[in-house]
Amino acid sequence: MTSVMGLFCRAGRTGLDLAIAKWIVERHGGEITPASVLGQGTKMMLRFPVLQRRG
Repeated sequence: MTSVMGLFCRAGRTGLDLAIAKWIVERHGGEITPASVLGQGTKMMLRFPVLQRRG
């Protein structure tokens, strides 16, 4: 099982926040989608499945 500390060791000094976000999102059944615009930066969309309540 990959741990957050393992991600820290592999990611180095750059991209650590994205590596941790990806790790969390994927473990909750979600996905991350990047949207980049040259000169304006990158936005990351995080999507998580909706939990259905039993009723």
